[in-house]
Amino acid sequence: MRVPLDIAAMARAGSVFEGRQDFRAFGGADHSTVRTVHAVRVQRDGRLVTIDVRANAFLRGMVRRMVAV
Repeated sequence: MRVPLDIAAMARAGSVFEGRQDFRAFGGADHSTVRTVHAVRVQRDGRLVTIDVRANAFLRGMVRRMVAV
């Protein structure tokens, strides 16, 4: 049996990524791994859950790793 996603908990966890940080653990072999995440928004619309990440730039695979289950 699947447990329903806790959208509020997911939003709180997403806020940890906001700000200017070194995302080396979340990306590939980019020369500079410092990025500024402006916002992470988690929303539910019926059965659909969307995660919107806004930043000045992304590392390859960064968002996929941030939202992986």
